[in-house]
Amino acid sequence: MKTFLVNKKDQGKRLDSFLREQLNGFSGKKIQNAMHNFGCLVNGKSERFASYKLQGGDKVSFDTRHLNTQELKIKILFEDDYLIIIDKPAHLTCEKKFFAKFFKDEIFLPHRLDKQTSGLMMLAKSEKVLEALEDLFRKREVEKAYLAIVTGQVVEKEQIIKLPIKKASKFDGGGKWQVNSKGAYAETKLKRITANAQASFLRCFPKTGRTHQIRVHLSEKNHPIVGDTFYGAKKTKVFIPRVCLHSEKLSFVHPISKEIIRFESAMPQDFETVLKELRLKV
Repeated sequence: MKTFLVNKKDQGKRLDSFLREQLNGFSGKKIQNAMHNFGCLVNGKSERFASYKLQGGDKVSFDTRHLNTQELKIKILFEDDYLIIIDKPAHLTCEKKFFAKFFKDEIFLPHRLDKQTSGLMMLAKSEKVLEALEDLFRKREVEKAYLAIVTGQVVEKEQIIKLPIKKASKFDGGGKWQVNSKGAYAETKLKRITANAQASFLRCFPKTGRTHQIRVHLSEKNHPIVGDTFYGAKKTKVFIPRVCLHSEKLSFVHPISKEIIRFESAMPQDFETVLKELRLKV
């Protein structure tokens, strides 16, 4: 972690411009990506907005380990004439324009994973298949399981969270959600894999598919996902490369062939590192 003190001559500068000057040799894009992945603190608080205007006396801390990123790659697990199942890397934004470079033909996204979430996703090869897959999600006929490393010791072996979710705030590039009695129904089942006094390793089964559902539900239960400072996780001495959430299992009936499609994604290497650092035995 490198720390810089903002003086009068740098007052009013954009945060990303200031960091680009201080971290000579790194591109603005890499610095902005690191900021989005919670690699920057201003006066001890996470700051994700590159446009933040600095004030004299601000203390800017930047974790340079976020700059040592490898080129993102997509792993194709299944493909036929209608759809594709992929293993998405963390840090890849789920928008068509970002997926385009990986595929020769146009693809469509019937669902999304958060940028920092890794794991299984399905893609459609046509608008007709897109509609069919979206219908499966609407009818809750897609079974999903996620792995999550959370803060604190989860006592219950199994529990079901039924708490409605509503958007709390909106900003350029995203929004924040919260539990709200006027929100949409949301249900998540949790199974504890292992736990100790400081952290727990869970398998999560979202019955509904609300935006940020697992993250919001776990935060509401005072067990925010490790690395998820956006929803209350605190910075630790352990290096957390991202929000520790992974789409592990996906199961559904193929909309055309009617075959049962089941896939499972292995636990990513960065999860293994974090589990070891937090002394969670699997």
